[in-house]
Amino acid sequence: MQNIIEILKELGIEVPEDKTTELNKKVADNYKTVAEHTRKLEKAEQDRDNYKTQLETAQETLKGFEGVDLNTINQQLADY
Repeated sequence: MQNIIEILKELGIEVPEDKTTELNKKVADNYKTVAEHTRKLEKAEQDRDNYKTQLETAQETLKGFEGVDLNTINQQLADY
């Protein structure tokens, strides 16, 4: 992988020696590598999968309450 200075040289743009450090720093501050983007994507996918699992668990739990009459349950608790 080429660094920004090499790319600019290929394009005919010369960066003065005293500016190369500053240019490299600005590029590093403003641009991410493919590996960094890949890690971020993998984390997002993992978070998505975790949320999906949580949603499925919540939906299954809620299915257990289908057809349940809350007034009857509240009365049974009061009687208990």
